[in-house]
Amino acid sequence: MHIAILGRNVRPPWNEAVKNMAYELGYQLAALGHNVHLITTNSDGLKTDQKNLELLDAPSQGFSKAALKILLKLKTSNSLDVVHVQNLAIHRSLTHSYPL
Repeated sequence: MHIAILGRNVRPPWNEAVKNMAYELGYQLAALGHNVHLITTNSDGLKTDQKNLELLDAPSQGFSKAALKILLKLKTSNSLDVVHVQNLAIHRSLTHSYPL
């Protein structure tokens, strides 16, 4: 399964539960064999040893619009089955700015 996880600032320091959960969720799903795309801001070159986990950077300013473009690109290439939005503010931003 191809899964996209949207979460802002998923990078060290690991001092916030939301950061930890987004990364750990992606890591564990990738370990189970799923292809996971973690869309975040400023990953600062964060590397992962999990081969099925891809970190995709989007700018902080205009994150929702940039994340949506990445999601559409993944969908167009048949690399997207499920979207998990880690943060309620991101969810609201996507739904209010880009109604279906």
